[in-house]
Amino acid sequence: MPKPLPSIAHLRRLLSYDPDTGILTWLARTPEMFAGATAKNRRSSCERWNKRYAGTVAGTVQPDGYRLVKIHDRPMLAQRLAWAIHHGKRPKIVGFINGDRSDNRILNLRSTSRQICQRNQKRHCTNTSGRTGVSWAKARGIWVARIRIGAKTQYLGSFSEFNDAVAARIEAEKLHKFTGRQ
Repeated sequence: MPKPLPSIAHLRRLLSYDPDTGILTWLARTPEMFAGATAKNRRSSCERWNKRYAGTVAGTVQPDGYRLVKIHDRPMLAQRLAWAIHHGKRPKIVGFINGDRSDNRILNLRSTSRQICQRNQKRHCTNTSGRTGVSWAKARGIWVARIRIGAKTQYLGSFSEFNDAVAARIEAEKLHKFTGRQ
């Protein structure tokens, strides 16, 4: 379960979100936003921070393609921040409609469940058949088609031809509203 986000009001004081580009930008801060022993320390910390960060793109893209933004030393997913700032409510999970983890435009984001996000995954890197949910049963000399719905794997059948197993998987994906991303 993702960590809870700071309040929407606090996020909006820290970040600006452009729904057309998907870019989160740091906003200028005020001295009151900095903890320090004296007002002078808060002012100088604020000036340094604003000079370095205000107006710049927030966060960094990770090797897995997600953009992380650190707020108060806590890494947070940019798509969750974008959703919260734009819609004014905290999402549980935000998925990418087109599957592109770097595309944080609001038209590409949707608040969803983990189950729906898993339905939209690309083919796993360890897949050797070239088609998600289709595998070769070497001992039996047949192709087997399966689909995972929630916590259960459904057996779709055994086939002598690869294309027949793929067709069974495609039909099941349509029935359960998968994207069919490969």
